[in-house]
Amino acid sequence: MNMFAYFALSMAWRSTHSWPVSGEEDTKPLSLGRYKEPVRQFLAEETKEFPRDTAVIVVVCTDKVSREAWFLPNQCDDIWYHDLRFLAFGVMFRVTLGKDVPAVLKYDSCHAEGKRIHVGDGSKKTREGFASLEGSG
Repeated sequence: MNMFAYFALSMAWRSTHSWPVSGEEDTKPLSLGRYKEPVRQFLAEETKEFPRDTAVIVVVCTDKVSREAWFLPNQCDDIWYHDLRFLAFGVMFRVTLGKDVPAVLKYDSCHAEGKRIHVGDGSKKTREGFASLEGSG
């Protein structure tokens, strides 16, 4: 589970930079706010402490739509903490950072005490992701 958390945090941190996308404009950098530096320090092994106020939710998707798709990290702007989500061919990741992250997300995190990973149909979220991409183009 720690490797899933590390991968998700590395993708979140990389999303704070502009990425060239094949044949399109560079991606818009996302924000981790004051959590960017603690995440970088963790990824660079300058500290062994997992960044405080951080949760990584992992869902292994059982549906065909999600298993055949991927999305770069995107950020939800309508909440009071940092919330980044991405899909990597059937595995949905959600990285949340902030003091006000709901306790249920911290509890369900793959790096929390129970080392939880979820399994389920992600087709609805995947289709919502496709719709948001079409709406932004």
